[in-house]
Amino acid sequence: MNFRKIIFGIISIFIISLQVAAQSGVKSNSKPTSDSLKCIRQISVYKEFMQLESYADAMGAYQYVLDNCPAFAKYIYLDGEKLIKYRIEVEKDAQKKDRLVDTLLRLYDLRIVHFGQEGFVLGKKGIEMYTYRRKSAKNLQLAYDWIYKSLQLDSTQSQLSTVNHFMLVSAALTQAKIRSMGQFISDFVYISALTERMRQEKVDKIELAISNNEKIFKSVTNCEQIMAYVADCFKNPNTMQEDKIALIYLAEKMQCQNDTGFLSLAENLFSTSPTSSMAYQLYKGYSKINRKTDAYKYLNKAIELKSIALILSTDSTEIAKYYAELSNMELEDKKWQESRTHAQKALSYNPHWGAPYIIIANAYAASSQSCGADEFTRRAVYWAAVDKLLKAKTIDPTLASVIDASIQSYSAQFPKKADAFFYNVTEGTTYKIECWIQESTIARF
Repeated sequence: MNFRKIIFGIISIFIISLQVAAQSGVKSNSKPTSDSLKCIRQISVYKEFMQLESYADAMGAYQYVLDNCPAFAKYIYLDGEKLIKYRIEVEKDAQKKDRLVDTLLRLYDLRIVHFGQEGFVLGKKGIEMYTYRRKSAKNLQLAYDWIYKSLQLDSTQSQLSTVNHFMLVSAALTQAKIRSMGQFISDFVYISALTERMRQEKVDKIELAISNNEKIFKSVTNCEQIMAYVADCFKNPNTMQEDKIALIYLAEKMQCQNDTGFLSLAENLFSTSPTSSMAYQLYKGYSKINRKTDAYKYLNKAIELKSIALILSTDSTEIAKYYAELSNMELEDKKWQESRTHAQKALSYNPHWGAPYIIIANAYAASSQSCGADEFTRRAVYWAAVDKLLKAKTIDPTLASVIDASIQSYSAQFPKKADAFFYNVTEGTTYKIECWIQESTIARF
């Protein structure tokens, strides 16, 4: 080790630290005291050792600073976190490692006392408690308490690492039988509401945090447990109407619509608070258990209610989605004409969406066998189907891969050139598709 370099570095850092201390008046004094000068010297020592990545040698000087100069400057806590966490990772002796964790937790306490940011720092403290001491039930509970308080204090300004660890800790407590399944579900409802507000505020990378929380939630619970919790909440007279709505959305998000309890509770809620979104949830629930009559009923109700809501709103993407869903249902039930009508209705609300054109193309193709007198006229229907696919691709390039596969499949069904000869149809000729389609297309082979 180059001790001359170390000494020179310490002197340089000492001079800089002295200037900082003189400008700020360490601990509100007008000029540095002998104690503060000693603090500066020890800061200079640990900083130089850290620059040389000699972290073990830096610990003695840093410990002095933490014990004797806790209010010197905020940066000593940033340095200390880096230094101590490194020492924890490389330490082999269990007792020494445990003492280092104690020092790290104490560092966070001192930082809150002298520099505030309680919510931010408590989040860090909870994460480290979970990271290093989660085998203890008591410490796991402490980690939960600190992280939860951090989220309450910082709300939508919470760090994503804190948001992510909340469900991790809650899951660990639930699996250890320390928290009940109901409490775990309640935690998910809480964090989902918070992350939704963060999404509305366009917090960077919040979608990933939401996805991670959902994965944790699904790994611990199931629909039976979720619906039992939802049912209990519905029975509670203190549960607010908006909370009931949120619970129904939770059950839907976790794909529990085919649970009979879900449909009963959702219908009960819809009868008192009829909204398009709740009607849509009921449609999806009944679709899952193949109760078509009820599915149609609630999807049409969703469209009706959304149409009324559009009087006060300009956002028509939702009603376009509802019409497209209705069109798809009709396609499955071989109601070709109705399917096209409602796909066109979806396009009237969202003209730059390619999906309705794909539905129309599929309706044309699916009806081809009943839309012609012979093989040639039945195959000609695929020209019109591909026309719709090409239109979809033009207005919505995001669907290109799906559309290209369908174009390839449908093009293989085009009429044969030799057969077209007998109908006086040649390449590029305008040809009208009869039956219910009643559209003109261009012949190609």
